[in-house]
Amino acid sequence: MSGRPLPAETKGYVASIGKILGDKIAVGDFETVALTKPDGDKVTVDASKVSAVRPAAPGIYAEGVQAVITIGDLNRGVRESVAQATALLRAHGAPI
Repeated sequence: MSGRPLPAETKGYVASIGKILGDKIAVGDFETVALTKPDGDKVTVDASKVSAVRPAAPGIYAEGVQAVITIGDLNRGVRESVAQATALLRAHGAPI
């Protein structure tokens, strides 16, 4: 997987097929990913802005945080494992 965003033409094609098949996921936003905050709420992240995913250091982040994603100067702890977060983000065009 290259981590590059899909071209607009490909996004449009997939969205059209999704509409025909009634697939709401296929017609969604390809760049955003919903990850889980420490309190269990979802946070939407622009995958193209994520520059790194790393394991959470013990005692630094809230209980339940397994991975830390970096967006600019922001480091956000999420409940997904490093492998899960990385896979989700790469599938949505993250350059990681």
